[in-house]
Amino acid sequence: MNTANDKPLAFLDVDGAISPFNFPRNLAEISFTTDLFGKRIGCAIPYGMKERVYRLRKICDVIWFTAWQEAANYHICGRLGIPDMPVGFIDVNYYRAGVTWKLPFLQDYLHKNAIKRPAVWIDDDIFNDNW
Repeated sequence: MNTANDKPLAFLDVDGAISPFNFPRNLAEISFTTDLFGKRIGCAIPYGMKERVYRLRKICDVIWFTAWQEAANYHICGRLGIPDMPVGFIDVNYYRAGVTWKLPFLQDYLHKNAIKRPAVWIDDDIFNDNW
């Protein structure tokens, strides 16, 4: 059994990971629309996602790594009925389509926090540009 200090880290995105793009809202367990980034954002969370996040949290220290920032705790954790999770900083103004734009923020987070543990990054926005 992993203890809090030796669990791997899991950096988790919302759009495309927790809420798949173009997922039919009528098939979602949880569906809502909210204002983020100055526009309306739709979110459809499939059945079973709560259990998947719970299982992930048992084996990893999960950190939100999403443009949603703290809104992920409010909108996602609150609706799934799971405890809030730490949030890694991402500057949404840095977004560029077609590139792994979050990578510098992930590297910065790992460096600033002297992270030496294994980690996984669960995101749909990863390309071959920076590896």
